[in-house]
Amino acid sequence: MRSTDLRIGNYNLFNSKLDRINDGYDIDHVRDDKEGLHKPIPLTEDWLLRLGKGNLIINGLHEKGVLYFNSGADYIEFDAKHIKYVHQLQNLYHALTGKELTIQD
Repeated sequence: MRSTDLRIGNYNLFNSKLDRINDGYDIDHVRDDKEGLHKPIPLTEDWLLRLGKGNLIINGLHEKGVLYFNSGADYIEFDAKHIKYVHQLQNLYHALTGKELTIQD
């Protein structure tokens, strides 16, 4: 995982535990991770459900790799074949909406 792909708020695994990037120090820590303790989180149906609670409705990944989601009045469909990790989806969502995509309880 490259630190240049991360934004504050992105989820990742640190030493096999869920972690969230909180500031620039965290991003630098990923950059300096010589032991490989930071790993990206694979995007799965379970993660889509976890991220989709709240205002975001994610209809899911389909066999052709298309992801559909509905945020308020906006309906967005995009080719998600290259979206393999949670932080990539978070970054795409932020780029499209200006909002953060987080786990909702």
